[in-house]
Amino acid sequence: EEPYNKYAIQGRNWFNASLSWSGNARNLYLFGEMAADRNGEKAIMTGMVLSADPKADISVLYRNISPEYAAVSGAAFTESTQPVNEEGLYLGLSLRPAMGWTLGLYADLYRSPWLKYNVDGPSVGSEYFLEARYVPDKLLELYSRIRFSGSEQNAAAGGSLPFLVRKNRV
Repeated sequence: EEPYNKYAIQGRNWFNASLSWSGNARNLYLFGEMAADRNGEKAIMTGMVLSADPKADISVLYRNISPEYAAVSGAAFTESTQPVNEEGLYLGLSLRPAMGWTLGLYADLYRSPWLKYNVDGPSVGSEYFLEARYVPDKLLELYSRIRFSGSEQNAAAGGSLPFLVRKNRV
């Protein structure tokens, strides 16, 4: 009965249908999936991976999952555990500057147009990641990672009107 559960699955019968696609042309790989639930609500994910150079790959993924969409056992590239109530853009870059070295970085920007657990309003969030990896041979692998993320959540109790504040994590 919580407001954020307004669009949760109800009843004993449910179904989802989806159509996925993928294909490549030279150094470009395109992929995606579109799904609909019993009520006709939709979810879409589409992306690409471009090998821009033998030492560089670029990836882009866009997702738009309606707040009203529901899946029984869905798994998607989303910030939340369920594929629901999210629109986002993921941008990634993988560089191989020298033998044994890999540098990876990505940014994931997302928003939720409807309420979520512990979030009493539309919200936004982001995640940034950087990794340096060195693998000189089969027996040794060294890496360093840093990740920064933040999203909006309900402020601590105390006021009569709820409001959202950004919570950051490193």
